[in-house]
Amino acid sequence: MKIKGSEILILSVVMLLSATIAKAGTQEGLLSGFGFANDWTVLEVGGGNVQVNNNSSIFGNMGIASAQQVQINNGAGISGKLVLSSPAIPLQVNNGATIGGGVSYSNTLSTDSAAATNASMAFAAMAPTNTSYGSQLNLNGVSLTIGATASTNVFSFQNLTINNGGVLTLSGNSTSKFIFDITGSLSVNNNSAIKLTGGLTSSDVVFNLIGNGDGNVLNNSSSLNGTVIATQREISMNNGSNTITGAVISKGIQLNNGSHIVSAEF
Repeated sequence: MKIKGSEILILSVVMLLSATIAKAGTQEGLLSGFGFANDWTVLEVGGGNVQVNNNSSIFGNMGIASAQQVQINNGAGISGKLVLSSPAIPLQVNNGATIGGGVSYSNTLSTDSAAATNASMAFAAMAPTNTSYGSQLNLNGVSLTIGATASTNVFSFQNLTINNGGVLTLSGNSTSKFIFDITGSLSVNNNSAIKLTGGLTSSDVVFNLIGNGDGNVLNNSSSLNGTVIATQREISMNNGSNTITGAVISKGIQLNNGSHIVSAEF
């Protein structure tokens, strides 16, 4: 079962009732076959900062390969396990923050970090299958549905921007896959959303943010379904309750003001 943004009020109940929810095993969907040793809802791979603050939540497991520091503060929580590559990584858990599955250490994080880099490079090398929208897609207060035209649908954008109640709906069946290679910014703001329909699942949709650049992906009560890969960027979600249903693999992450990342397994 997937938890949608509109159902976010029940998430705190789920956290209280479940200590370890994310499924053990390897990453699924588009990330299968790259050699991941574990399933992660959030995986830090690039030596950045990790901050989960102010009643924000991660519903699943979180892996830390090489962060400069990890801070879980002010009523924030992780429902599953927090796994670090080394006890030398600074960790602070303060002011009512909780980690349902506890803290542990594993030498498999380097394997998963390498797998993430390989996956991002492989996706970036794919030729676009659909160039109908040019190099920029900007939805300002409007809705657009993109249907699958192939088993694997690849798009290449400089910027993908959805603002002011705009909605991008991706439509496909249970075998469809969507890959968005983005060299500039992915920005979903002001009650906007990226939704899935027709049997398409979050594990089969990837937003691959290539190179350095803007990592502020969600703002002001917006939502996204899919996996965000940004091995050279710190991903942030700010200003109101924002929700990613899927996974985030990034250099670092900052969740603020009641933002949530929910495993696609829910």
